[in-house]
Amino acid sequence: MEHKENIEDDKPKSEVKRGKNKANIILKEGMIAFCEGNMETFNKAFKDLKDKDKCDVYLKALGYCLPSIKAVDFTDKTDGIANSLKKRISSLINADETNNTK
Repeated sequence: MEHKENIEDDKPKSEVKRGKNKANIILKEGMIAFCEGNMETFNKAFKDLKDKDKCDVYLKALGYCLPSIKAVDFTDKTDGIANSLKKRISSLINADETNNTK
């Protein structure tokens, strides 16, 4: 039986961890420098846009700043929020009923 020294060879390519692609790093750094260097020009152009176009640009830009809904796990958070809201609503209702009976 042949012994394999590198276990990574047995894994599908999608499972093998890779380092960051040097070209991607250079491209990302270049885009950051471009955006930072043109921020003032962008802000001036943005002010000249119609309201609808401003909204479109703003919403598209948010896509680069915020994680997508798919990337965020709400399962634990929503249960906690829902329970907290139920308790708060119940306490408000109880407080209101107490005040009405006095």
